[in-house]
Amino acid sequence: MKRASIQILLTLVTQYKFEIDQLDMKTAFLYGDLEEKNQHVSADRIQDYKKRTYDMQVEKITLWIKAIAKAVV
Repeated sequence: MKRASIQILLTLVTQYKFEIDQLDMKTAFLYGDLEEKNQHVSADRIQDYKKRTYDMQVEKITLWIKAIAKAVV
């Protein structure tokens, strides 16, 4: 972790009065099962999402251009 990231994290912790706990990843299993689920998103799914978002933006812009063209004519 970079120094700037740690500084930002500590600034947020002190500003919002959070508490910080440190866990050693090798012994984290001693604290019991996690209740929350970890979700792994593959790079392919991220790229698909970005492409769909981009395509929707292009489609929206195209519709705006067509609407403006109709209004002008």
